Amino acid sequence: MISSESTACCPPDFLRGPRRLLIVRLRNLGDCILSTPVVRALKQWNPSLKISLLVESRFAGVYHGNPHIDHLEILPRSGSALERLRQRWHCAVGLRKGQFDCTWNLHGGSTSLYFTLASRSSVRIGYAHYRQSSRYTHLAPSAALIWGKSPIHTVENQLAPLKWLGIVQQTEGLNPEVFLSAESTQAVDRFLREHIGHDQPFVLVQPTATLRTKQWPEERFSRLIQKIQREENRKVVLSVGPGEAETARKVLAAGGLDLPVFQGKNLEELKSVLHRAELFIGNDSGPMHLAAALKKPVLAIFTSSHFEAWHPWGTPFLSCRSSLPCVPCPGYRCYEYENARCVDNISVDQVWQGYRELRRRSFS
Repeated sequence: MISSESTACCPPDFLRGPRRLLIVRLRNLGDCILSTPVVRALKQWNPSLKISLLVESRFAGVYHGNPHIDHLEILPRSGSALERLRQRWHCAVGLRKGQFDCTWNLHGGSTSLYFTLASRSSVRIGYAHYRQSSRYTHLAPSAALIWGKSPIHTVENQLAPLKWLGIVQQTEGLNPEVFLSAESTQAVDRFLREHIGHDQPFVLVQPTATLRTKQWPEERFSRLIQKIQREENRKVVLSVGPGEAETARKVLAAGGLDLPVFQGKNLEELKSVLHRAELFIGNDSGPMHLAAALKKPVLAIFTSSHFEAWHPWGTPFLSCRSSLPCVPCPGYRCYEYENARCVDNISVDQVWQGYRELRRRSFS
């Protein structure tokens, strides 16, 4: 075993030549997007490497069309608990047939370890802090130790084992990337022609987040949109994901707004509508990272989130953040106050001024 204390001085033989590599990256949307520099770096270093990537079905769209991935292994997530167990079993059986030379776990939990072991790879790479770390053959030390700094962005965290193995030396030029499909682009074009006109520029606002402590209030999004419309006469499209229609309804109702609401059927359509937008406004969220991967200017609203770990990467951006000393926190609830003050103390004017400055920097 290569221990977490050792540092590879040159790339290892188990990744040279036409080796078969499995990367395990189960969730979540932002993590999947921010893992795309890893596959680019590996293919640039060894074009003959055969890369498969295991991902949950709901996030597979992140990797569709990516030329650096040879094959996607899809883990379905639907049905009863028993059905999901069957899905895991069938996925594990499929991995055993892959004859992988190496499996690299980017996730670190018990489920990802199960699939790492199911691959039957002789080489299994993970971090020293992973659960049951003794089950891996190669354990990288912390990303902060590898890069020699702290805090660490998630892109750097996922690239750090490559630096440890001597495959990359820096992150320059290794930015998140996603690719569009013609079918979804056509569907989005039809939606935009119907609601705002052909080739009209628009600002896309995504008011949702996975946790309430990460979500700026709907009423403030509504007031911000009113200022954009009134003071700049710009078109705005509201975007929400599956199960988030109520958030859109509250934004519209708070200001009596009449806006097109885009609720794509899948990640492919979300990528396409973000591609057509001129600028993105939203909370720390998966769609924020999609917008950044598409090189759109991003105005990011950070409440309880860890800004240094999750800020947009590889695109022009500005952030509106809380200055409370308790930030960042896990965000599942507010641990200090009855109501999450990190959400409440970001004003509409603060975000409006950030928006105006981002426009000036991006389009002047």
